[in-house]
Amino acid sequence: MALRVALILGAGPNVGINVAKAFAAQGYKVAIVSRSRKDNEDTRQFSQVQADFGDPTSIKDIFATVTRELGHPSVVVYNEYKTSGYKFYFADQRKSDGSPVYGAISGPAHGSFHTELAAQQSQGPWNAIFVKDQG
Repeated sequence: MALRVALILGAGPNVGINVAKAFAAQGYKVAIVSRSRKDNEDTRQFSQVQADFGDPTSIKDIFATVTRELGHPSVVVYNEYKTSGYKFYFADQRKSDGSPVYGAISGPAHGSFHTELAAQQSQGPWNAIFVKDQG
């Protein structure tokens, strides 16, 4: 069985910790990342990494630490939420009938779609679904 490592970016006391617990219950080694180290019953079972996502250089260090301590992450959950300063999207390319494109992803279509999202004045729905050449 392959090593399963879950990396939870944004390990707050509600969603983040409970996502970590769910992965641990499924046999994953779990690393949690937050701005401040938490030493309590909920967090002691996990590898903890302290980082501020406002510093983009911290991401490389997070992955290096988790890889060294637990192995390469097989699942990464980004559970960080900030109300200003940037936009966050999950872009999902689909066929015109709504089905997934799987391996037929279009790099140019993603490039065009992401720049359209960035040009918007405010955050749109985070789950941004698009069809090549249709938006």
